[in-house]
Amino acid sequence: MLLEDNIEQSVKAIIANILQIPIDEIKLEDTLFFDLPCSDNDIIEVAMMIEEEFGIEISDEDFLIIQAGKIRNIIELIKEQLSPK
Repeated sequence: MLLEDNIEQSVKAIIANILQIPIDEIKLEDTLFFDLPCSDNDIIEVAMMIEEEFGIEISDEDFLIIQAGKIRNIIELIKEQLSPK
């Protein structure tokens, strides 16, 4: 649970920093594209920062999750990538 909380806080911090909004305005059920004021360039920047922060690679399929999925889905994606294969 601690790892999940850390991932959640890191993802929210990345988004808040890029969008210049308070971190407490970001909810797990929000989507970047529909609920938050994210441009296409912002979404690309979020994906790049997630790759850098967590040391993972975002595929085209994963990018669609970041673009249209909920924040909760982004966290799940990161957890899956970080889990031992």
